[in-house]
Amino acid sequence: MTAEEIRPADTLGLEPEAMRRLGYLVVDRVVEHLVHGHEGPAIRAGDPAELAAALGGPAPRGPGDPEAALATLLEVAVANMQHGDHP
Repeated sequence: MTAEEIRPADTLGLEPEAMRRLGYLVVDRVVEHLVHGHEGPAIRAGDPAELAAALGGPAPRGPGDPEAALATLLEVAVANMQHGDHP
């Protein structure tokens, strides 16, 4: 069998190095939250219209830039939620 024949059917359309880079970004943010999460507010809520605009409207129908999507998720959605793990 060739590498192409044993490769998983769905790799998110990303090369292995891109998947690793995104994974490391997520791990870094998790560690950052565990170390410094207590320094921020337990709840940070933004204006609904501003949040909707920052999220960019409805979910896209096709693929886009995964790093930009991850940045939006972390900087807008996760940043403006209740942090139940806050002391």
